[in-house]
Amino acid sequence: MKPVVGLTGGIASGKSSAAAIFAALGVDCIDADGVAKAVVAKGEPALRQIAEQFGPEILLESGDLNRPALRKLVFSDPDQLRWLEALTHPLVYQRLKDWRANISSHYGILVSPLMLERRQHHTVDRVLLIDVPPEVQIQRTMARDGSTEHEAQAIMATQMARHEKRALADDIILNDGDLTSLRHKVQSQHDAYMKL
Repeated sequence: MKPVVGLTGGIASGKSSAAAIFAALGVDCIDADGVAKAVVAKGEPALRQIAEQFGPEILLESGDLNRPALRKLVFSDPDQLRWLEALTHPLVYQRLKDWRANISSHYGILVSPLMLERRQHHTVDRVLLIDVPPEVQIQRTMARDGSTEHEAQAIMATQMARHEKRALADDIILNDGDLTSLRHKVQSQHDAYMKL
């Protein structure tokens, strides 16, 4: 089995950019959030079960899942949230297991924004944290999402503290510069992983 590096970081840290650079270097990458969305995509059996459980109004006119409506329902009812997790978590786990069994590169990258918060770091061989100073994180979040400074800080407050993430990470890339700087840092980290 090929080793898997868990790539994580807070909001606007540059996780997606770092993952794209690793992928361009030929590393097999998968996004846990993307898998979670894929298992409930239109045409998937799980979506039909969700519609049976919550009613047809949980679907958009296009037949896709109405995510905001589902979020509202499950986060106001712990039993419904447990039902949804019991349905989707095994499906996500199986897809990640299948991906892991078929990694063709020297190692794989599993991108998961809440890897440390959800204690998923025990399922990977190493944790790579894309770290960013809080003031840079706030500026990027405001620029990217059009949110206010208060909104950006509120999102950051729901995530694990920076010092805790740094303590749990095996490797850290400080992403406080531009994309060229990030490319150089990812290349250096990739070279180190190739030697493991």
